[in-house]
Amino acid sequence: MVRINKVSIISIMTLKEVLKSKILYQIFFLAFLIGAVSYISSRFTFGIPTKVGLDIGLGLISLSSIGMSLFFGISLIAKEIESRTLYLILSRPISRNEFLLGKLFGLGSIIFLNWLLLAFV
Repeated sequence: MVRINKVSIISIMTLKEVLKSKILYQIFFLAFLIGAVSYISSRFTFGIPTKVGLDIGLGLISLSSIGMSLFFGISLIAKEIESRTLYLILSRPISRNEFLLGKLFGLGSIIFLNWLLLAFV
């Protein structure tokens, strides 16, 4: 049986771990890129400029989310094994399913935060 408390603690720690990395620079750079490309493309279009800007913005947001999920999804467990904290965590009364669900929810919250910040721009 999966304990929600343990999963939420692991997901919060994963969120903090990812936020300590320099991911926010990527989000701000991408937000600037979305704004610049949307402005430039709206000047060169003959149709509806807001639709073109919206399509480009949503495409860049989805590409950013896919890239972040691949990059962080691969490195989350690898960092735990490399720093040997995985062995300490799994020696406690926590199952592997709870650990993986916590990491998955932490990664999902980072992707949602990325989407939310970029959609706001």
